[in-house]
Amino acid sequence: MVSEPTKEEMKVLGNQDFLLLKQSVSRKVIQHLSSIERALHAKLEELSFNFPKDTFLQSGKISKGENYSGLPYFMLDYPRKFSKTDVFAFRTMLWWGNYYSCTLQISGESLKNYEEKILKNILDEQELYFCINSNPWEYHYNESNFLTLKDLDINTIKKHIDEHGFVKISDKIALNRWKDYKAFSEHSLARFLMLLS
Repeated sequence: MVSEPTKEEMKVLGNQDFLLLKQSVSRKVIQHLSSIERALHAKLEELSFNFPKDTFLQSGKISKGENYSGLPYFMLDYPRKFSKTDVFAFRTMLWWGNYYSCTLQISGESLKNYEEKILKNILDEQELYFCINSNPWEYHYNESNFLTLKDLDINTIKKHIDEHGFVKISDKIALNRWKDYKAFSEHSLARFLMLLS
């Protein structure tokens, strides 16, 4: 049996304004992410960091979807390397109704190359978030997924790496800080790469 929409759902169904506004703001988000990609490209010119072989540094990849936990999202992956056996990716993400975040994800050969430096430096950044989930593809900040580094010790971090084979470090800001997204992204990239140096 098909259930009928509620009054509130019918009201939404009859409202064109919201979807037109959503399309308008979505275009602006993608334009903003393009601008951020250019800023990150310029930032990489300043940083002397030895990226893993085959990391794509020429340009970023912007993607979007409608259903991360039921809500739309926009992502920029730059720089990035995704293969079956190796991941090295800096991902910025705007999750509708939630936040804007920057995340560095590393696994495979890249993780082997940087693990020693990560373990040496990571606790210097107490306010960053560290993924404790067994699934590296979750981006919410519930305690089942991310904890701040001040709430962890080096043995817990090492155990996570040994058991799950990836490191994911992240930070976020409020959606209403639109004007700060670019500077936050540049700062996060530099901050994360320092942990690998």
